[in-house]
Amino acid sequence: MIHLNDIVALSYGIGIIGVAGAVFSFLRFNNYKNTVILQNDNIKALEDQANIHSNMLIENKNTIDSLRTRIEVVETLPLEAILTELKTISNTQNQMLKNLITKK
Repeated sequence: MIHLNDIVALSYGIGIIGVAGAVFSFLRFNNYKNTVILQNDNIKALEDQANIHSNMLIENKNTIDSLRTRIEVVETLPLEAILTELKTISNTQNQMLKNLITKK
């Protein structure tokens, strides 16, 4: 037969288990809340890094485009024609110098 003392003891046991469960749930919720906060901070940091890298990528593309334009300008210069003309000018100047030297 169940006595009153057994029921009281059982009630205390259930109460203790209930309090322990409440404490566990509270601690678990706080841990969950802190985890969510940390994850949000990590997501924000990753978004910031992605924006920085995106901006760097755009800057690098612009720099590459600028360098390609400069290369195209250099490639279109008539360097061989300029060299030929400079040799002609040099030869003409040498001839003029020789003429001046021989007239003295």
